[in-house]
Formats: sequence, C-alpha cells, structure tokens
Amino acid sequence: MNTRTKEKRSYNLNSRSASSISKFPISNQNKGNSKSPDASLKWIKIAIWTYFFLLLFEGALRKCILPFLSTPLLVIRDPVAIYIIFITLRQKLIRLNMILIGVVAIGIAGIFTALSLGHGNLAVALFGARIFLVHFPLIFIIGRVFNKEDVIKMGKVLLWISVPMAILITLQFYSPQSAWVNRGVGGDLEGAGFTVALVLITNRKF
Repeated sequence: MNTRTKEKRSYNLNSRSASSISKFPISNQNKGNSKSPDASLKWIKIAIWTYFFLLLFEGALRKCILPFLSTPLLVIRDPVAIYIIFITLRQKLIRLNMILIGVVAIGIAGIFTALSLGHGNLAVALFGARIFLVHFPLIFIIGRVFNKEDVIKMGKVLLWISVPMAILITLQFYSPQSAWVNRGVGGDLEGAGFTVALVLITNRKF
C-alpha cells in the first residue's frame, strides 16, 4: 500500500508541475532567427511608400536640391524596386501571371534587339529594359500588398500634395524660363518648361 500511495503522490506532483509549466509562454528564441510574414509585409509597405515619394520628388532632387547628382538620381528608385521584388518573391506573396511574364519577356527581348539590331550599347539597353523588368512588376506587387486603408492613405497624401503643387505650377507659369522655379535638370538656367501654341507648359517637380 505504501508503494502505491507513493506512486500516486509522485504522479500527482508530476501532473501539477506539468500543468504549471504549460501556463508559461514558450520561448521565441527560435522564431527570432527568421522574419515573420507580417514583419516582411510591413517592410514591403515602407519600401513602397519610399518608392512613391521618390517618384513624386525625384524631379525636385535632380533640379533644385541635388542638381550635381542629376544623372545618378535617374535610377534612385531602382534599388528600392529591386528590394521590393526580392522580398516579395522570397515570401512568395505574388504569383507569376501571363501579363507579368509577357512584359518581362518583352524587356529581355528588347535588350537583345537593341544589341543586335539597334544601337548596340548594353548600358542604354539595360536602362530602357529596367522599366519592364523592375518597375512594371511593382503594379502587381502593390495590388497584392496594399489594402483598402493603404490606398485611402495614399489618396489623401496625393490630395494634400496637390495644393502646394498647384501653387508651384502657378509660379512657374508666371515666371520667366530662367527663374529658379523653372530650372531644368542639373540646374539648367535655360529652363525646363516649353511653349506649345504660345502656351507655357510647366515642368512641375516630377
């Protein structure tokens, strides 16, 4: 009897200790080694917003703020776009479709066509093909990653930006071509606007 009672007591103690241990959360040390999909999605959205603002203010950077870097700033959005594509493919957030495959195929074919039948300059061919290979896929990625709230936020940002943009366009219209608001790429004092049928077309800051 003594041995049976001892076994029951040890069993009860083990069950109590096991239940008490189960109340505590399991350590997340192993989870820290790999990024969760939610964290990756957050960084993709941050990169998309960075791409969005660079798209809007790339012209201002090249014309007014950093005119001496106007040529390198032509591809300032490319690293951001490549990062977005890389993270998206790694997390398998988007699937290939016929439109995306077709556009990428056109970009690759354009490289070979430019080298064999066109100008033959590899750098120029890659610069033109980057639109098909890098920037066009972002259309599908943004549509896959963004939700309704993100679209509304971006719409609100565009509405707020349109107010100072309208003021800038007015200043450009009533200022001469040599004015600082009408400077061309790289600080060109001849201006970036042009006249069509006696109407001045402003360059804005895109």
